[in-house]
Amino acid sequence: MSGTIGVVTFNYSAFGALFPELLATVTPAQAQAYFSRATLQLDNTPNSIVQDASPGGLRETLLYLLVAHLAVLGQRDANQVGRISDAAQGTVHVAFDAGPPMGTSAWFMQTRYGAEYWQATAVYRTFQPVPTWQPFARPYPTP
Repeated sequence: MSGTIGVVTFNYSAFGALFPELLATVTPAQAQAYFSRATLQLDNTPNSIVQDASPGGLRETLLYLLVAHLAVLGQRDANQVGRISDAAQGTVHVAFDAGPPMGTSAWFMQTRYGAEYWQATAVYRTFQPVPTWQPFARPYPTP
């Protein structure tokens, strides 16, 4: 980690150590772009719900899982919009659908990296009570 305190900075070498199978197909520039997109899914500020922003920490690991997920999704045919929903062999027919919406469990389950991210972040998707403002109780009735 370098730069701002409490923020993970992308490190292609660290990413490659975790996901060596992706290095042959994902350039450092692509990986950096995927990292920027990953921060849309997981807050990478000091206010993030995932507080451990240390090198090799939980937030870095989760962000790198998202980068791997996005990289695998990005390796699909660039002309394909969505996933294959129907296919035929005689006279070749292929149909695509838009796929699941981004951020849903089905969207994450499209890759093993997304599935791992979804499972690892389950604790953050549970109910979190938020304290609300309570009016000051007056000891005496007002006229």
